[in-house]
Amino acid sequence: DNEPDILDGMQLLLEHWGYTPHLAMGEKEALGTIRNLGVPHLVLVDYHLKGKENGLDVMSLIEREVGTALPAIVITADRSSALEEVVRERGYGLLRKPIKPAALRALMNNTLKPAGAD
Repeated sequence: DNEPDILDGMQLLLEHWGYTPHLAMGEKEALGTIRNLGVPHLVLVDYHLKGKENGLDVMSLIEREVGTALPAIVITADRSSALEEVVRERGYGLLRKPIKPAALRALMNNTLKPAGAD
């Protein structure tokens, strides 16, 4: 995300759930974080970022850097079916704002579940 208050709130929520979040406010920070801390298990990315950046562009950059597709959840206020289609085609989860913590946690758990596990 590109808003410090949102990042702070998300960090507190994820830590409360037992995760160790690594935060970034855009492409450069995301790449730096990955280079310093390694490949994340899951990426939560806001669709609308500063300027012309968007979350899908950031995911493309990250995936090129690490050389593989990563599990991700795109968070957005955009209600367009076109964006939903692109997100689904890329294999990412989608949550629309305002997000409910229970919905986020359920989607995170489902996204992190190993293939074939029920």
